[in-house]
Amino acid sequence: MTDKTQYLLKLVKRNVKAYITNPKTKAVMVTGSVAEGLCDEYSDCDVMLYYDELPSEEELHLARQQNQGSELIGILGDRQEGAIGESFFVNGVECQFAHATIAQWEKEISTILEKFDVQSPLMKAISGTLVGIPLY
Repeated sequence: MTDKTQYLLKLVKRNVKAYITNPKTKAVMVTGSVAEGLCDEYSDCDVMLYYDELPSEEELHLARQQNQGSELIGILGDRQEGAIGESFFVNGVECQFAHATIAQWEKEISTILEKFDVQSPLMKAISGTLVGIPLY
């Protein structure tokens, strides 16, 4: 494991503590280049968090504050559909947190595994599941 990978993995482990304290959180994993051990000085941190019920905007804001994250770069997704993503900087590193309900993630996986929609951008997310490092 490279020094950069070790540094980013340590940063992610510290950052997810703010989310794990929320009783809604059921599972967390780091994916992408950090999980694959392929990161460099330009890499970001990709984190997947799973819930039965998504955390509120206030709960997400509190976690960002606890992580001393920069102002929110952006939020993607649809809370009503059960999946949102947020991105912000911590110590100069972009941290992308994808929040999904377990039910929504299972639905998304089924579009590929049961409906054979292999053109879906979810293919990258599923590959993240395969290489992801469980943190909680």
